[in-house]
Amino acid sequence: MSHGVHYLDRDHRSLLTTDDPFGWPGTPEAWQERYQYLLDAYHGENYSAQMIKDLQLFRALDDNGKIIAQTRRLYRDRIFLVEVAASALAIGEVVLTPVEGAPDADVEEARAIWQRSEMATQGTLWSKDAALYGDLYVEPVRMSSTRPYAVELVSHDARTVILEYDPILGRRISRAVITHAILGEVSVDMHGHPTESGAVDTYQRTLDARAISISRTRYSAQLDAQTAAEDAEGEAGAGEHGLSITPIAHGRFTPSPMEPEHSLPVTHGLDRPEGEINSLASQISAVGDRYGNPKLMIKGVKVGGGADLLNIGKILNLYGGSKDAMSNADARYLEPTLSGVSEIRAQMERLIDDVRSTFPEFLFSSSTANLSADALRLLATRYEVKYAAVRARIYGSIEKAIAMGVAMAQNRPYDPTRHPVRLSGPPLLPADVAALLDVITKARAAGLITMEDAVERVQRLDLADRDATPAEYMQRLQAPAVPPARRAPLIEDGEE
Repeated sequence: MSHGVHYLDRDHRSLLTTDDPFGWPGTPEAWQERYQYLLDAYHGENYSAQMIKDLQLFRALDDNGKIIAQTRRLYRDRIFLVEVAASALAIGEVVLTPVEGAPDADVEEARAIWQRSEMATQGTLWSKDAALYGDLYVEPVRMSSTRPYAVELVSHDARTVILEYDPILGRRISRAVITHAILGEVSVDMHGHPTESGAVDTYQRTLDARAISISRTRYSAQLDAQTAAEDAEGEAGAGEHGLSITPIAHGRFTPSPMEPEHSLPVTHGLDRPEGEINSLASQISAVGDRYGNPKLMIKGVKVGGGADLLNIGKILNLYGGSKDAMSNADARYLEPTLSGVSEIRAQMERLIDDVRSTFPEFLFSSSTANLSADALRLLATRYEVKYAAVRARIYGSIEKAIAMGVAMAQNRPYDPTRHPVRLSGPPLLPADVAALLDVITKARAAGLITMEDAVERVQRLDLADRDATPAEYMQRLQAPAVPPARRAPLIEDGEE
């Protein structure tokens, strides 16, 4: 069975009901369409016809008003930005470090939750979701109805979540409604071809500070044993949770002062210039297409019946008029001039340069090849400052989700002062490992950092096992080396 969101309307009409399709969405429906648009744009899907009209992007029409060319999505910088941002977040590569004074039982449970959640692989998807949508929603979920409940962390697609913060302070989540469309089993023939689509059911979780309620709408008549087992497993976490807060954490890529429920993705500010760049690129493409498909122009004569004017290379029967009129007649193919293409291209390149100069992520692109050393250092500083703040917000939300999961497993209320672990990611920029090791060694020798601090920094460089705590790794280093086992001789003494 597959989980996801299924939208039949791909025209993003909710975004087109206002004067500015890229303005702040005003309703939950408009936010869902906004998230859908961000995903469609990342996948490279073309603009809808209605969006091309409303954004006044390039369209070419023939004499009858039929569209013969229109803006296509050719500009790929959106994909680049999302990939760089996801790599910077690196949720799948973080190191869990116990908070000083945290109970050992809490730390142990936090690590168990992290392992059960398969964060080494799921973290990559979470990083991309946070960068793409701007919002990361993480819920600690009881996978079993009996203690210790086998709590795991689950991230919900931003298109499936409707979040409500308290209306006074706007700091605490008062309610969350999560709706998933679940596709049932698909019938497949012996050749591997789908013969019948599975029925789509709706699964909804409603979370508040007291309890978790689960509802499900079935459109299929059959309920097999596998579905019943999945229902029982999914409803194991329903009921009162005892945390005293709504059990979901909200990570915000770039917070907005408009409202706490939503934030901005890494591509914020790209939509309008991206549309203009795609429009200009499509104009160049249309000129090239018309140059390869010229239009026939006939002046001063008539064309014989049955002539196929679109068949290039065919001999046409031209007649009519006097001898002098025929001598002045003209029949040729009209071809567009390519002189304007260079101007369009220059305008497009200027716009691309202007866009890239505002995003420090392009530090890793060829557009910085001609920058001076000082300019590169400034760009690198902007990149590190930006993603240090983004990591603090996203990692902080995951730390909160882990703390809620630990409290859930221990049947106690959530305590914001009792977070068992903190997350730290790998270096944002490629590190000079030898130089960093030298700094760590000197700082340890001077007594400026503890041995556990030194081990933690070595783990960040991926030179030591990240799954072990610094204390556990120190014990491994201090343990006596085990001598290799002595192999038994093939022939015992005295044997021939």
